[in-house]
Amino acid sequence: MSGNNHWGGMISQRFNDDLLLAENDRRLAAAKFPSLYPVLDHPELRTTFAIYEKGAIAAKHSGRIFGICAVSLGAIALMASAAEPIAHKFHGEVALALLGGTFGLASVYLGLSKALAGKTKRNWLLQRFAAERIRQWHFEDLVYNIPDYLLAIRHGAQERYLNQRRNQFETFRAQFLQKLDSHFTGTISERGVEYAPLHDGHAHELPIDEESFGPIADAYRELRIKHQADYASYKLSESHTAASLLPTGQAQLFELVGSFSIGFLLLTHFLTVSAVTYAYVFGGGSGHAQFAALLPVAAMWIAIVSVAVGAFERGLQPERELERYTSYLHSVQEIQRRFDTSTQISEKIEVMQDMERLAYSEMREFLRTFIRVKFVI
Repeated sequence: MSGNNHWGGMISQRFNDDLLLAENDRRLAAAKFPSLYPVLDHPELRTTFAIYEKGAIAAKHSGRIFGICAVSLGAIALMASAAEPIAHKFHGEVALALLGGTFGLASVYLGLSKALAGKTKRNWLLQRFAAERIRQWHFEDLVYNIPDYLLAIRHGAQERYLNQRRNQFETFRAQFLQKLDSHFTGTISERGVEYAPLHDGHAHELPIDEESFGPIADAYRELRIKHQADYASYKLSESHTAASLLPTGQAQLFELVGSFSIGFLLLTHFLTVSAVTYAYVFGGGSGHAQFAALLPVAAMWIAIVSVAVGAFERGLQPERELERYTSYLHSVQEIQRRFDTSTQISEKIEVMQDMERLAYSEMREFLRTFIRVKFVI
């Protein structure tokens, strides 16, 4: 996440600037880390990442739109059924039944085939899984292939190192990305696949001096550790627009709708009792009695709205997301504290390895959370 004039800024959120997707991010990285820039700049990886990132965003967006439509149509179908007393009064039972049935069938169809359920949801999570593992491959390259890069620099063999890295990434694409479904299944299974580096590196095998390691530590801290902390903080911030759909804003919205529903339900029951009492105790006439007879329909509608909101909440999981991001933020902050207070290069490398292990665990928790959720009313 980069701001207008500094990394990790909150003014303009660009979540993938850690991979230098934008030209201005690459220029900034080249200026800040000139000796390390050839490693940070990985065009083939960026191109591959962008494909999966774009697919994940599109699948998530369309799935949620269809999920919202499915729940909304289901709620309208239920409200149509609850409105039978009103339809009977105006001889519209058939039309109302047709409306409710049509909307109900459309809701089931969208929920089963188009919303974040079944193949659509799995496709979204597969694309996200691939994008995050590509991201991790990039940063593990810094952690586990440090000796190779430093050795190449010392002997003027930088181009040979970059060719070697290019071959390693092609191997990763063949062995991981082309077998994505099986890796995904193993990751989200109950026992799960324990974290294992995507690189067969040897970070401790070559003596590394402070001067050579300094740019690596600085770049990793800024682009990986701080970036992850800023991203978690952003996800925990309050939404300022309806379109942002951040977990905090979602949770607040659902709580507000729930409170209004309870208030309107109490008001409906109060009006019902008042109308019946006025009609039959104080002789208010049949008009008040008829009005009282229609109020239960309004109560049913309010209850249906509450059920629909509950379906949205189960589909979006804002409370679970807040818990996950809070835990992750605290863990990343602890990683950053350890990294900043470490005095030995070997200690910093160990913290970097722990950061990659943490990122994998957070990704797995995310996948396991959303593989189970559905938009169901």
